Amino acid sequence: MYISKSMSIKSIVEKYPETIPVFTNIGFKGLDNPAVLQKLEEQNITLEKAMMIKKEDVDAFIPMLQQAIASVEREDEGVKEASLMGLLPCPVRIPLLEGFEKYLAENKDIKVKYELKAAYSGLGWIKDEVIDKNDIDKLADMFISAGFDLFFDKDLMGKFKEQGIFKDMTGIEKYNSDFDNENIHLKDPHGDYSMIGVVPAIFIVNKTVLNGREVPRSWADLLKPEFKGQIIVSNPGSASTGYLLLSTMVQMRGEKEGIQYMKALNGQVKQYTKSGEAPSRSAALGECAVGITFLHNGIRLMKQGYTNIHLSVPKDGTSYEVGNPESVFDGDIDGFIDAGIRWRKQQESAE
Repeated sequence: MYISKSMSIKSIVEKYPETIPVFTNIGFKGLDNPAVLQKLEEQNITLEKAMMIKKEDVDAFIPMLQQAIASVEREDEGVKEASLMGLLPCPVRIPLLEGFEKYLAENKDIKVKYELKAAYSGLGWIKDEVIDKNDIDKLADMFISAGFDLFFDKDLMGKFKEQGIFKDMTGIEKYNSDFDNENIHLKDPHGDYSMIGVVPAIFIVNKTVLNGREVPRSWADLLKPEFKGQIIVSNPGSASTGYLLLSTMVQMRGEKEGIQYMKALNGQVKQYTKSGEAPSRSAALGECAVGITFLHNGIRLMKQGYTNIHLSVPKDGTSYEVGNPESVFDGDIDGFIDAGIRWRKQQESAE
């Protein structure tokens, strides 16, 4: 049971008809009439707006609704199907999904409906299916995202986050000291979400293609003549990895010099890929000397037996990806949430 200020009167009454007398007591009439409810829906009358109209305190009114709902006995619905939705970083989506499906197969008491798309597909589908409807009942029980936009943009999940409907249930008390110190604190002080990993942008270098040339160790090195036509990077317009590169240069050099650097780098680039993982694979296969991507892509390839690659972290600094921030809708599916978090913490899942 969850009632929020942003829920429409229609959605509350249809789901919990026992709340009709509570509304009637403050002057709402005809809520048992579908036509009246539809008219309120068309006028986008949320609980918050309704309380403003009636000059009632919405924070005091919500407990009255909850009391009415709690007074009604409901049949045991058995095992509840939970929902999981979000965007996964391109390189880890397939192995994560495989691991998740294996976990569900081994834990048949957990019923989950999930939709986890690649980050490059963008947020459009979540906006269409959930956010634009502005209906908390449409929210999934858990959200996973490859970045922060989904959770913090007030036009996206930010408008729900501000209502306090999410919470961090991972139980992670302290992050790695590199990200929890006097200069930086990545742990959410409000307890709305958690982060699972932080991964730097690096160069994956094919030592065979390099053929004795020095390994690039800075962003400036990539502009050397010997790397012309030897660099593959993802498109900033389609992949978060490519966008992060653009953001990195602007943050490190300032907007003017950052854009100038990107123009210079463009002259060195052999190909722009749609996904952020592709440059790492291209470098490993010898299609280029340098692939710009995230560290975990290189580590994964080395574990797969690609001994011909070298991982180089830019000595002049780099940006990092915050891997899979998670927000959990504060619903009544703690069993699934607990199991899902246990899976996310498993070594196999992390790797």
